Amino acid sequence: MERFTLVEEIDSRPSRGHHPGSLFDHVVKLTAGETADHDIQYTVALREDNPDMIVTGIPTVNIPLLAFAAAGFATYEVDKETDSFASWRGYSPPSLRQNKGSLAETVHFANGVQYVLKERRGSETNLGPSAVTDDFIKAARDWLLSDQQVIWVFDNGFWRRDKERFKEVQKAS
Repeated sequence: MERFTLVEEIDSRPSRGHHPGSLFDHVVKLTAGETADHDIQYTVALREDNPDMIVTGIPTVNIPLLAFAAAGFATYEVDKETDSFASWRGYSPPSLRQNKGSLAETVHFANGVQYVLKERRGSETNLGPSAVTDDFIKAARDWLLSDQQVIWVFDNGFWRRDKERFKEVQKAS
């Protein structure tokens, strides 16, 4: 027997618009329960609603797209008209003590925030990858790497920048 063997059950019935016997269909069936991997459910729903688009999931702890946009290098818009979104609204403290601060909103999930949908170009398939989206991720990466006043922390399977920890280390020197 070979060291690694892939056994895939072939199902002749098409499921969710994918090819019969698709391994992805099996992954969806086995792992996309209501409390399991939500990313798979989101990806499937976005692909079903946007069959001509490439859906790219981007982990926010790895590439903080909202911070990249807030720095002025991209834009985003929450679709409050046709889609639901989840946000927190709260108090943002002032930068100076004599000021009052302000109300702030943090969007946790919205169409287009954690997932980038891009039309196919040339020989790209709807399963991707998208060259334009890859360039976007690389631009965000380059922006992240441009600030060297950070410490990189490996947390929950991803590397992330930690500016506050860098400041604490500088104080300890």
